[in-house]
Amino acid sequence: MTKEPNFDVHDGEKNFNAIMNNIEKLDPSFQIPVIQVPSHVRLDPNAIPIRYKDYPHDLYNLHKERRVGDFEIRKLTIPIGKTLQHYTSELGMCRCRFKTPFPTVQLHQIVQDGRVLDVQDGVWMSDTPMEFETTKNAVNNSKGDVLECGIGIGMFVHYASKRDEVKSITIVEQEKDVVDLVYPVVKNKKTNTIIGDAIEFLKNTDKKFDFIHIDIWASVTTPYLEIDKVLKIARKKLKPKGIVSCWLEENAENVKKKIKKGIKNGTIKQSKGDLIVNGEPCGSCGKTTRFDFGGLCMDCADDMGLTDFAKKYLKGN
Repeated sequence: MTKEPNFDVHDGEKNFNAIMNNIEKLDPSFQIPVIQVPSHVRLDPNAIPIRYKDYPHDLYNLHKERRVGDFEIRKLTIPIGKTLQHYTSELGMCRCRFKTPFPTVQLHQIVQDGRVLDVQDGVWMSDTPMEFETTKNAVNNSKGDVLECGIGIGMFVHYASKRDEVKSITIVEQEKDVVDLVYPVVKNKKTNTIIGDAIEFLKNTDKKFDFIHIDIWASVTTPYLEIDKVLKIARKKLKPKGIVSCWLEENAENVKKKIKKGIKNGTIKQSKGDLIVNGEPCGSCGKTTRFDFGGLCMDCADDMGLTDFAKKYLKGN
C-alpha cells in the first residue's frame, strides 16, 4: 500500500516551536513582527499564506554553504510579507505570502560562459514551497528502479529514497560540479550517479525503469515547450506499467488550455502599454498583474515565443 506523502509530515512545526522558545528565553518581550505594507502597494488578496511549519526543512539542515567550481549552495531567509510564485493542483500557478520567516537553501550557478550571473538568473533550484508542491506527486508515485534526470538540490532523491516502494535511484546530471556539491548530502545505499546529458542518456541506454522523473529545467517556461518531446523519448525506456513524470507536466496542460482559449476568444492581443489587472493569475508564473497574452504575463509569453506569435496572429486578423 502506498505510504502517506513524505512531504506532508510537518516536522517544521516542532523545529519552529523550539526556535521560538529559545528566542523567548533570551528576550521575553520578543514578538514576530507584523509587516507594515505601504498604502500604495496593492497586495494580491488571493495569495496563499505560508508559515515555517507548513513544510519540512530537511534539505536546509543537511546542506552547508559551500562552493564547487561554478556552483554554490546558498542559504537565506525569506522575510515576513514576501510574495513568491506558488503552485497547487487545484489552482495551478498562483502566489503565496509568507506569514513567518522561512529559511531556504538554493543551488546557484555563479558563472556561465565566463559571465557572472546575478542572484536571480543563477538559481537552479531551491526548497521553496513551490518546489515542494511541484515535486510532491513525483515522489509519491516513485517505485521500483527509478531514473532521476537532474539532481537539483536533491529534493526528489532525498524523499523518494525513503520510500519502501523504491529499490534504486539512478541520477543523471550533466554538471560534475553540481554532483560533487549536492550528491554527498543525499547519497544512500539506493542511489548511484552518472555524469552526462540526461536526454542523451535516455536515448542511448538499454536499461528500463519503473519510474522516470525529469527535472532538468531552471526556467518555469522551458518545460512547457519541451515536455511532449521529452515524454516521448522517456516512455520508450519504461518497464511494463512504468511511469514517467516531468516537472510542471501537470501545469503544462493548464497552460496549453489557456493559450488555446486566448487564441479562440481573442484575448491574445497587443497591449498599448497599460497593465491589465485581473484576479486570474498567469498560468506560468502566477502573477496577477499582467499584459494579457492568452492567459500569460508578458514575461512568460516572451519566454515561450507567444508575443511574437500574437503579433503574427493579429496581423492575420
